[in-house]
Amino acid sequence: MGSFRVGQQFSSPAYFYFYTQIRLETHKQPFAIALLAALLIGYMLKSLELTLFSIAFLPAGYIFALSALRHELPWQAGYKGILTLCGCFFIFFSFLLVNSEFTFFQALSESLNRGIDEALKQYSSNENVTAENYQLIEETLYQIKSVAPLIFPAILGSILIVVAWTTLVIGNMILPRFKVDKPWPEYQYWTLPDKLIWGVIFSGVLVVFSGETIRLVGINSLILLAFIYSFQGLAILVFMLRKWNVPLFLRVFIYMMLLLQSFGTVILLITGIADVWFDFRKLNPAKADKEDNNNFV
Repeated sequence: MGSFRVGQQFSSPAYFYFYTQIRLETHKQPFAIALLAALLIGYMLKSLELTLFSIAFLPAGYIFALSALRHELPWQAGYKGILTLCGCFFIFFSFLLVNSEFTFFQALSESLNRGIDEALKQYSSNENVTAENYQLIEETLYQIKSVAPLIFPAILGSILIVVAWTTLVIGNMILPRFKVDKPWPEYQYWTLPDKLIWGVIFSGVLVVFSGETIRLVGINSLILLAFIYSFQGLAILVFMLRKWNVPLFLRVFIYMMLLLQSFGTVILLITGIADVWFDFRKLNPAKADKEDNNNFV
């Protein structure tokens, strides 16, 4: 039941995006209908908090739809939607914790600590867990308890990035079924702005040369940017596999291997960053012309 609820909430931006995109073109009133759908979901789940949580996704869907109608680039729609989600979640959790003695991140940290303590109790009472395995589990969970609160912003930001990316990619694929033109090219052609690499460089400088607080800002920024560039690396991978006419079943196997293995994520990250200079897909005419001239010389 828990996974069903999570699925309902995270499907909200996708649903609202699809519906808004279709209805905006016919000048109907999509927001009221989407809001009614969110309230209906909340009524079915019998929870005010989950209802408000579902509603918090709706403005992001509206922003995605407006970006599509304005023919903005995917990364422009993405960052606007993510900022909207951040604002909506700030309002939602501020309302949720209005009578709490904890801040948002303190509440998350407290919830994490309780979960880890409960997990350790269960492992300690499990006769099938040897002393050596329990010690390893205990050390791992304590490391998570100490490190996770430091990178909570990056963890939450990564979740929002996944929500935005999933909404845009799936929406771009499904909208033609409703006889609506794709707002963006296929995912394999999506690119990030080249200037974003300066964010990676600046974040690295903060990590190396700053004090403890500023270093944490740099670490969280690097994690988020690495996550974003991994999606660009994935787009390059999709492009190359289609260019080489790799069979579908083999492509699926490669995707699974890269996404489920840690080294695969690193490969996607490096590929996404390297594309800034090498333009593997030759999507930037200026870079392509420069390379041709260099080859000619």
